[in-house]
Amino acid sequence: MLCCTVKTHQCCRDCSLVLRQEVSVWIIGSFLIKNAFVHARSKTGGVNLGLHRIGVKIWWQGYGGMGLKDLESTIKRLMKYEKAPKYVVLHIAGNDLEKTKLGFFRNEIKATLEKVQSYLPKSSIEDGVHLTDLGNDIFLNNLQGALEMFICSGTYTYPDTFGTSMCIS
Repeated sequence: MLCCTVKTHQCCRDCSLVLRQEVSVWIIGSFLIKNAFVHARSKTGGVNLGLHRIGVKIWWQGYGGMGLKDLESTIKRLMKYEKAPKYVVLHIAGNDLEKTKLGFFRNEIKATLEKVQSYLPKSSIEDGVHLTDLGNDIFLNNLQGALEMFICSGTYTYPDTFGTSMCIS
């Protein structure tokens, strides 16, 4: 595998050489995350989205109806069984949209994310419907691409500006 960042022309022969230890990722959310997990189990890369080759271990935590109020307890429960992850991917609060006034809801999201960040101060938190199989494929592919880019290049936005970072197998 060859990983390159076009902007800086820095390349490495293997992204796993960049990683000195296993990288843990938690993916937390509602039914979309549960569905994506179930779908990923049947895909070639499995639940680690093929990123096990560069030392990535993904923990999925998704269930139907999960709302913003459930996030804090979910994080605390995961912390009982695992060390804090390097990355947290959230797909949360969609189930709360019709139940809460927008201004209040925005403040609740901000307060909850600040709490989560205080529990996981060294973790990068990425926050961002039901999908068809093709939709799940696209979601998983984008998730894999984003995580690989974050881990290999150190950038925290995805996609980067028009494909200036890429990993080529």
